[in-house]
Amino acid sequence: MVQEEEKAKLSEITGLDQKQINNWFINQRKRHWKPSKDMRFALMESVGGGGDTVGPTCYGIVGDDIGT
Repeated sequence: MVQEEEKAKLSEITGLDQKQINNWFINQRKRHWKPSKDMRFALMESVGGGGDTVGPTCYGIVGDDIGT
């Protein structure tokens, strides 16, 4: 994680204000976040109702190609 003093330096170098720098880092985390295998299993349970459900209710959640 980037420290506040590093963000201040980035702000000075780029001419962007502190809020823009913070938003950039937030957006990068959101764009590149990928759920772990445990998280995918939890998502399957919440969508499918028990984790052992196989079928259309799990479509798009299982696998390594989430978000593509």
